[in-house]
Amino acid sequence: MSSAINKITVASGAHSASRARVHLSASYTWCMVNGHCESNPVLNSVIPKTPASRDRVLSDSELAAIWNVCNMNTDFGRIVRLLILSGCRSQEIGSLRWSEIHNDAIHLPPERTKNGRAHVLPLTPLMRTIIESVPQMVDCDFCSAHAGRASRL
Repeated sequence: MSSAINKITVASGAHSASRARVHLSASYTWCMVNGHCESNPVLNSVIPKTPASRDRVLSDSELAAIWNVCNMNTDFGRIVRLLILSGCRSQEIGSLRWSEIHNDAIHLPPERTKNGRAHVLPLTPLMRTIIESVPQMVDCDFCSAHAGRASRL
């Protein structure tokens, strides 16, 4: 089992290998409980070292360069600029809904935040200008035709 985890580490990184190990172990535990196997080979495998959290942030000149190449006529350009202004996660802005914007703030419900807590983000005038430039689609609550794809930026 350790060789399989090592292959995942090489191919996809330590975080993916660690998650795969957790899911494999849970699967084997289920199989043992239901009489499909007698042992859990994952228990003896090596736990991949997860990388340390990142400390680097973009410099002002790097942010300015990104800002300047964003095309405001595209969903992605608007999303990236809102990410820069808000500090939100890509999925939070990329899947932003019109129903989450009111009273000069973005109101993210708990199910859309990483920590599972509601988050209210005041809208700056520049953020409001960007949001107001987004064309609204009939019968669609998403602020972007590419909702959900921003996580791949």
